[in-house]
Amino acid sequence: MVMRGNWQLRDVITCIQHRQPLVPLWKSDKPRDRHDIQARLREIEQGILSGRLDQPETPISDYDLWLDGRLQNDRDVTWFMEQTLSASITVCRLLGEAFLRKDQLEDALIGDTAHAVGFDIARHGEKSIRQALDQIAASYTGHLDEPNKAFGAMYQDFNGKNPVEDEFVPFLNILRECIRDHWPIAPGETLLGEVVTERRMHSLVTAAHEIGIGVQVIEHFLLEAGALPKQDDRPSSRRVFDAQVHAELLRDPHPCRTQGHA
Repeated sequence: MVMRGNWQLRDVITCIQHRQPLVPLWKSDKPRDRHDIQARLREIEQGILSGRLDQPETPISDYDLWLDGRLQNDRDVTWFMEQTLSASITVCRLLGEAFLRKDQLEDALIGDTAHAVGFDIARHGEKSIRQALDQIAASYTGHLDEPNKAFGAMYQDFNGKNPVEDEFVPFLNILRECIRDHWPIAPGETLLGEVVTERRMHSLVTAAHEIGIGVQVIEHFLLEAGALPKQDDRPSSRRVFDAQVHAELLRDPHPCRTQGHA
């Protein structure tokens, strides 16, 4: 009996030849025992030959086929062909987890399908990735729904990356731009390894705080100016508008006071 090398990669999920999900064969706290493949296979030989470890056949996903081709002969015709393998499979998993979690699925269901879902999104490139991230961001509208909650493990993992770490730069940039378009990130804050130099979005809360008037006052003012949609039931901290386009409105709050809005 032998162990195929590509089965050792954590993100390989299925044997495409036998349409079988890969399963843990043994556990050991001691690395020396854990990596003694010959000895461990001898222990479970009868279980393997009898079929006791066999699982129900599983559908082969495009992710499974892509990863097998990439491992076998570096074959790749997707957007990932320009990315490293380690970064690609990491992004598939993290993006899939975040995208599925927005629908409040159970962790067990997310774990089974995350790689395939993330791959189906990211294989098409930056535009597709950005659209998925926008959907995730739009689904988190609560008062405390900050980027770390919306993007979960993806945000935590990317936030720990070196911002100039070559293999993750494309993904870091896409996520950073998405966050800046959906949350009121202030100048001076460090976002995914980069210091923000200019505010892109304001919320009702940050705008009111910046110019020193009440949230309800500035809300009325911004609604009249068309800076905010009239039908929006999100909390004030998540009702955002373009800080650059409407900078003049915020530069001097006194006109709204003299017009009887305060």
